[in-house]
Amino acid sequence: MLSTPAWDFGWRQRGRPAQGIEHAATGLAAAWALTRFAAFRIATLYLPTDPSATLLERLGCREDPRGANLWLVVPNDAGVFQGAVEKDGIRCVHPVQVYVDLKFHPERSTEAAEHLRTKLLTWRHDG
Repeated sequence: MLSTPAWDFGWRQRGRPAQGIEHAATGLAAAWALTRFAAFRIATLYLPTDPSATLLERLGCREDPRGANLWLVVPNDAGVFQGAVEKDGIRCVHPVQVYVDLKFHPERSTEAAEHLRTKLLTWRHDG
């Protein structure tokens, strides 16, 4: 488990150290970036491969068994990066992926998923 000094992964303070590295936020961090719904404690970031020690250092991460606030996730499928959007300088997975990922998160994820659905996933099939 990792901790980082800022919810935005230290990018604003460190001149975007992940620039040039494929990545995208999901979960509560992405829901907040996309809809400004609710504060959160845990930020989740997809990376295509395990992060190097150099990247972790650039992000200001440290191992912390308690109080970790950053989940770095290597997905089983690179499809999570398709449709990624940038919102206020934070690259986020597509809102549908955020919605799916919120189903497996703690904290206020159920409420955040519903808010995201009503704000961004508004299409309807009247079959």
